[in-house]
Amino acid sequence: MVKSPISLYGVYQYGMLKNGTLKMLSCEKTVIVFLLCLLVMLFSCGDESSNNALDSITKENLSLPKLGLHGSEYRNQRYLFKLLDLPANNWTIREISNKNTIDAFLDWEEIFGFKVEVNEMDSLLLMEPVIESDFVYQLVDVLENKIPHILIWIEKQTVSDINTPKDYVEGLLETIEFLNEVGALKKNALEVTDQGKILSADRVGGYYYDIIADDGRHSKASLFMRSTSNTFYIYHYDLWAPDQASYEKYLQTFNQMLSTLAFNTQ
Repeated sequence: MVKSPISLYGVYQYGMLKNGTLKMLSCEKTVIVFLLCLLVMLFSCGDESSNNALDSITKENLSLPKLGLHGSEYRNQRYLFKLLDLPANNWTIREISNKNTIDAFLDWEEIFGFKVEVNEMDSLLLMEPVIESDFVYQLVDVLENKIPHILIWIEKQTVSDINTPKDYVEGLLETIEFLNEVGALKKNALEVTDQGKILSADRVGGYYYDIIADDGRHSKASLFMRSTSNTFYIYHYDLWAPDQASYEKYLQTFNQMLSTLAFNTQ
């Protein structure tokens, strides 16, 4: 590549010494050769840069985390959150839908006395300890058989005077207090044993509450809230156990899982 410009330069000089015609021809040859070289260089660089860009995109796609449930990790693109430390070794974890929880929600309707809009809920994950029993998909059967479990589900509201997770919990606790007072819960009165603020791994604020029933059932619910222009999404992460011993046994697992919650999928 070094010799060509020098030799072309020599021909050009020779043309200047001989006559104008040769000079013009030599100049045209120089320009044509230069353009050809330039085109080759441009196309070569273009191919290389295109290949590099393609390689980069391919590598980026390969390195993107998988969506859905994979081992101890779960990423949900629709509701934009992830959990990175699910108890995959000692628990059975399954992705579920509303058909697995509708019967239990309808039971709640009978208990609490208000209509449950199932189409405004989206059940996502159900987890059960391996040692307790074979996996049971229907939540109503899980509760009836007193199987400890973790349930993750989303509630959608288009009209609401609730602005924060704390507002939601306080409203729920007022309802429970009222039901206790009028005896609607009969022998299974509920007592709130703890409540307070929590933070996700990426510092999104939430709220939790602990409830224990007279028959020993114990649960912890952690809630977060996010909104779009016209919809509120309430994220429910619930631990349920049939008695205090089971609750204490699985509480650390629940808290560890929840400590990895972040509202992104990367």
